[in-house]
Amino acid sequence: MKLKSKLLILLFTLALLCGAFVLMTSAATETSVTAADLADKWNAAEDGDTLTLSEDITYTGETLTLASGKTLTLDLGDHTLTGADATLISSAGTLTVKNGKIVVGSASAVAATGGNLTLEALTVTNTATDDAFPTAIVAVDKAEATMNNVYISGKAQIALWISGGSTVTADNITVRNTVLPVTKKTGRVAIQVDGNNTVTLTNALVESVYTGIRFVNSNNDATKNTFLFKDSTLNVTYKNDIEGTNLDTNTYSAGDIYKIVADEAAHVTLTLDGSRIIGTNAGKGIGASHTLENTTMYVTIRNCRLYMGNWSRCTRMTLEGTNFFFYGAAVAYNAQTYVRAAAGSRSYFAVVVDTGATYTTGEDENKQTWKFFKDDNADYPLPTSVTLSDFTIGHDCANYAIGTSTIKSVLLAPGETITTAQALAEIEKLDDVSTKVYDEDGNLAGISLGNSVGNTI
Repeated sequence: MKLKSKLLILLFTLALLCGAFVLMTSAATETSVTAADLADKWNAAEDGDTLTLSEDITYTGETLTLASGKTLTLDLGDHTLTGADATLISSAGTLTVKNGKIVVGSASAVAATGGNLTLEALTVTNTATDDAFPTAIVAVDKAEATMNNVYISGKAQIALWISGGSTVTADNITVRNTVLPVTKKTGRVAIQVDGNNTVTLTNALVESVYTGIRFVNSNNDATKNTFLFKDSTLNVTYKNDIEGTNLDTNTYSAGDIYKIVADEAAHVTLTLDGSRIIGTNAGKGIGASHTLENTTMYVTIRNCRLYMGNWSRCTRMTLEGTNFFFYGAAVAYNAQTYVRAAAGSRSYFAVVVDTGATYTTGEDENKQTWKFFKDDNADYPLPTSVTLSDFTIGHDCANYAIGTSTIKSVLLAPGETITTAQALAEIEKLDDVSTKVYDEDGNLAGISLGNSVGNTI
């Protein structure tokens, strides 16, 4: 009897385990979908399911919505999912979209309104026109998002909109806004960061005709945005050959063109590390061209190529802010460089501005804004190869002193070029493309990019 009881208990236990296994395996299934049943299978999907496209699909139905607390994976299976003029996917749950292409018209492709969003091996484009385009192609609001190997490109007010205290981490991502520079189309932006967000972009390419990255605070409260732009490129163009379309230059708006801009309530901590911020023929001689602007931005720039301009087109860079820290950055070759007197900008070692450039510290000429950063440098100590030696290289172009970088304030008279007692040992020209400057010990102290005739990189 004891043996029989044990066998019965064992069989009963096995039955329970088998039942539990069936329940677990049935809770998450992989389902193939077609154009005819996409909506039905999306709405019927259980928590944890994967829907895989078996063909290219054109979908014109209502927005595909994922509720909060639900998990779903949409595997495009290397196919294309084409939407119409309504938001294609809206998710407040945990959504993964991967392995394929999404094409929409004049509406958003993916909008995360909470929860978690993962985009992986994904191309997102739209067919919008310069006269009818969505607010955003991809939007992340009050959500956590991870993006890997993602390409977002099209015409929109904002190509990628991050808001509501979101956290976005992206690696190998391209974000392009291709709205053309026609009248009344200013202000279009590749990435907008709005309201207490944390964003990290690594190996990113951000391109736009007008604004590359814009920080705003629509609610006008003291929110703080943290933005790390690492090993990436920001390229803002203002020209008439985007996508092969030629426009009469008279149709250009005469407004300012911004590279990175923040409104006064945004409170941005911006770190540019190993990246390039460039403007290709920016300005066209019609307005100001800014790289960084606003008093609420705390900016750290390390080992970057920071904004290359074209003197012949009067491109210039303006820094307006209270906290700028430059660490090994090449700044403004062959371009006008304006630093407002109140900026208080400081660098770890010399900013090199080559012949043909313009430098001014603003109205307060006695306040030298480019200097070695000597105090409060616990977070970013001086590299061992750099000493606190005086450093000055300058050349007059338009009645301004240029390119000074010293321990103490030094004001150059127009046309004056000086070196200090601890003179630079060498100024080396490399293939008429870059200028490297070394200190007296042979250590690299600074580098300028471009050449003397004003070419961009």
